[in-house]
Amino acid sequence: MPWGVIRHGIDKSKSLALAAQPEFACVGMFTQDRRIKGSCVLIHPRMALTAAHTLDKTHDRSPLYVEFGSTEILIDSFSIHPLYRQNKDADLAILYLSSSKSDLQLPKLNRSKKEIGQIGTSVGYGNFSVANNPKDIVESGRLKSAGNNMIDSLAGRLLPNGLSPHVYADFDSPDGPDFNRSGSAVCLDMEYGLDGGDSGGGMFYKIKGNAVLAGINAIQNKHIADIIRTRSFYGSSSQWVRVSVFRKWIKQQIKQYEKINPTI
Repeated sequence: MPWGVIRHGIDKSKSLALAAQPEFACVGMFTQDRRIKGSCVLIHPRMALTAAHTLDKTHDRSPLYVEFGSTEILIDSFSIHPLYRQNKDADLAILYLSSSKSDLQLPKLNRSKKEIGQIGTSVGYGNFSVANNPKDIVESGRLKSAGNNMIDSLAGRLLPNGLSPHVYADFDSPDGPDFNRSGSAVCLDMEYGLDGGDSGGGMFYKIKGNAVLAGINAIQNKHIADIIRTRSFYGSSSQWVRVSVFRKWIKQQIKQYEKINPTI
């Protein structure tokens, strides 16, 4: 399967240009044995957020690395959210880096739980394709692509505090509302769908003109029968871990790390 999926009718370079904007330089990838395991978002010079499920297929026989542009940094260790083993929708982990990456703009963590109706920009790594031609991969290799979705609803198995762990958006088609599953049927100019290698990357939106990290790329809901029937990815949906809901835990991990490493 491809990674990011863009709508048809736009120049693919727009997706790459959007991902290359300075505020998204904090989105990197992490690898093992030179293979991409997922994307990640730098939130501290020595810490990056990712989706916990990306770590499920790693092993302890060789090291993990993060890459931001041309910089490669060894991962010392990682911490998975304590609820993940009992609720896979608590799909969040922190990667601890062996050295600082201090030359990038770090995103603010979204605190508002009013995500519905916001237009988010998702950024991640991998191959990507055009939605109405699932078999045709536009580019192969380590590409950072991006696109937009309007957040339609909350999703996921409720946490012990009663909050939903995810936000949800469907992949609308520019050809009409037939594929709409939730919320507005309007297809955005840069309508987008997540897939494999995007997991762990970031979803950002603007609050008072400032980009904040609102979600961590988590799930792409595709049904093979629908893809075969429609010959497209339209009608699929994506889900992101809500940073607002897990913000307290993230901030606690940062505080604890800095307490143990006061010189960082």
